[in-house]
Parts: sequence; C-alpha cells; structure tokens
Amino acid sequence: MKVDDKIELAKSMCDGKKNSYKYNYIYPFTTENINGYLDLFDFKDKSYLTVGSSGDQVLNAMVNGCNDITVIDICPFAKEYFYLKMMAIQFMSRKEFLDFFCYKGYRGMFLNNNRAFMDSTYCKLLSYLKDFDNNVFYFWKQLFMEYKGITIRTKMFNPDEASWKALVHANKYLESDLEYNKLRKMISKIYDIRFINEDIFSNKIDKEYDNINLSNLGTCYKIEKLFDLFNKMNNRLKDNGKMIVSYLFDTDIPYENGHKKVYDIKFINDRLLDGNGEFFSFISNSGYEMNWNNVKDGVISYKKVKKI
Repeated sequence: MKVDDKIELAKSMCDGKKNSYKYNYIYPFTTENINGYLDLFDFKDKSYLTVGSSGDQVLNAMVNGCNDITVIDICPFAKEYFYLKMMAIQFMSRKEFLDFFCYKGYRGMFLNNNRAFMDSTYCKLLSYLKDFDNNVFYFWKQLFMEYKGITIRTKMFNPDEASWKALVHANKYLESDLEYNKLRKMISKIYDIRFINEDIFSNKIDKEYDNINLSNLGTCYKIEKLFDLFNKMNNRLKDNGKMIVSYLFDTDIPYENGHKKVYDIKFINDRLLDGNGEFFSFISNSGYEMNWNNVKDGVISYKKVKKI
C-alpha cells in the first residue's frame, strides 16, 4: 500500500468512519507475555521471521541480539508504528516512552492516560523521523497536523491492551532501565528490517529462517488451516531452526472446556509436529495484572530436525 493510501485509511479511522476490516487496527503493545518464551530462541547471528503489528516481537528479539529480522503482518501500519517506537527508544527515557505509548491501565488498572500520543512529545520525534525515513515522517506528520494525538491513539489502535504493570513484565526491553538502554545502544545500529504487508500465507516469504514466530495465529484458524500454515512455514525454517507454532492464552483452563483443537497439545505434537514439539507454560499478562501466579499462558514450540 502506498503511503498516501495509508494516510487516507488512517484518516478515515480517526474520523470514526465504519471500518469493518479489523486487521487495520494497530496493536499498541503485545497481548502476549513474550518474556515467557523469548529465551527459547537462539538469536545470536540468526535470522528471525515474526508477525506482530505492535513491533514488540521485534524489539524483544533485538534486545536479545537479533539483527536479521523480517516482519510479516496484515496490518498496513506495522512499519510506521515500529519506526515511531524505534525513534522513541533512541531519544526518550523509558519513563517518557511509557508515558507516550501507554493508554489503558496506566499507573492503575482502570486509569487511562490522556497524555498518550501527546502532541508536544511527538514533535520531539518529528525531526528524527524526517532524517530517518521520509515516508514514515510524512505519514505521521499528516496525521498529527489534522488530529490530536489522543484521537490517533484511541481511533487507530486495537483496545486490547495490557496494563502498564503487565507490559513491563511481558517485554524484556521494558522491564528495567538497564534492558531499555541496552536496546537503545543496539537499535541505533539496526535499520535494515524487512516488512511484508501481507497475509501470513503470502508467497512473498522467499527465504529460510533460523527462527519463526507465528504468535497466536494457531488460535485463529481451524485445525486444517493451521496444518497448512505449519507446513508452509516449515518449508521456510532452516534445519535445526525453532518455530513458535502457536501462543496459547489461558492454558490453566482444561482443554475440554471449549478450547480449540490447537490446545490439545498431545494431538498437535503427534499429528502435526512428528513428536518434535514441546509445550512451555508461564504466567499470563492478566496473571501479572492480578498478582495471580496460577493464571497461565503457554507456547507450542517446534524444532526442525535435520533429516539424514
């Protein structure tokens, strides 16, 4: 999609016009506890394909040393939002970053942050964006010229947002000033990130990767389509590579209680992953919000064994 078309779409969203295509909305932050599974990947000198319009899958991989990254996402604004976050990390403190990007549950579970996307804070990023990428600069400049920042933040973004308390646990790059500043030093050297604005079944994925992260897509499809997706991605996974086949929410609830077939871990491992899968469980974002350690999410992880 050309930048002028993106701007027109974004303006229609800010104007509150009916937008039936839900995947146009940006996720402000991950809805997953990425910290729960991040260390399953070996990122050093390895390539990474991931989905995620929030950009958090990328930022967390970068803080773990990954510098060869491809993002595929159906959201048309994934690139623009990622580079807005990237510039903010380079030129804002962690507190300033959270003040600007967080909206729901900020400093309190039921409190909204009316300083989110504050115009005066955005203006500090404007010149840096211009020097970095003219299309990204032009996109955000056109929106902020016509709309208040809080309008952009509330109209263009998915309302599914974890609280500040959960976000700093779920994202390694946000958990401390130390990790945030570590990412700042690394991020200034990494600009060559490839973005593919397509459905995950796109044929534009034209290389093999050491690591692939399918996020929670496995919970979005019927089991037959998940099998098709896995087989497609397995063809793009290098030997001995690692794949997150699906992120699973609320795994503390028994599989029989209304979950989709992907939650049947034994079935998935036996029928889809040839016994090379593993299930890892960890505290969910909602568990962090409520201080309930027994509220769990998990991931199905797969390692591609080299055939002899």
